[in-house]
Amino acid sequence: MPWLALPFGDERKQKLASLFNIEGIPALIIIGENRKVITKEARGVIEKDSEGKDFPWYPKPLNELTNATGSLINEETCLVYLTDGKEKSMRQAQEALHDQAEALFKETDQHLYFFYGGEDDICDSLRDYCKLGTSNTALFIIDANDGKIFVHSATDTDVINKDVVAEFVSSWQQGKVEPRNL
Repeated sequence: MPWLALPFGDERKQKLASLFNIEGIPALIIIGENRKVITKEARGVIEKDSEGKDFPWYPKPLNELTNATGSLINEETCLVYLTDGKEKSMRQAQEALHDQAEALFKETDQHLYFFYGGEDDICDSLRDYCKLGTSNTALFIIDANDGKIFVHSATDTDVINKDVVAEFVSSWQQGKVEPRNL
């Protein structure tokens, strides 16, 4: 292994697990020179980027929701746009989310991560977990830590565009979107 690892049973494991909020193993976290966490998702992104082209895997403003990227949903507040998984609707989702994701990403205190997804198993699991029903399309903000979800009423990819996303995020930030319990 080309990186530092703790031997099995090492007493420092518990301190690090607490420091980085690790609940399961194996876990791989990338830390920068300034000792700030670059990603807690390194284990998943290595599977997706086995050649390390994007190393050290800094966060991106907009990500496709897959098993490799999805664990962030359990840890942070995330805006998710689920589609039917067809190429056209996935492209529409990216276009609808892009500007808002980029704008918030530039803010140093960003507390909202953006995902789009379609047919990956994690998308189906998330639909079930959030009780979103049978619609292929859903736009929502999920805060799993607080057990809340904020769902937009639109269920059609032709209706959800940049303006709808911007208004939804703005309303959420102002506390105008009613949450429901997960």
